[in-house]
Amino acid sequence: RVYIKRPEDYPVVRRACERRLGELPTIYAIADVCRPALLVEIEGIAFSARKP
Repeated sequence: RVYIKRPEDYPVVRRACERRLGELPTIYAIADVCRPALLVEIEGIAFSARKP
């Protein structure tokens, strides 16, 4: 999920995420983020093929 504080930043953030993440399914939300100084918060889950 990508949380975007200001609606006007949505197009720029989406383009940046698409360049970096490719076709990975992504949910975009216009919402408050965890810290007042941040404009964008990205939450994700990663998987590793290695076994511990």
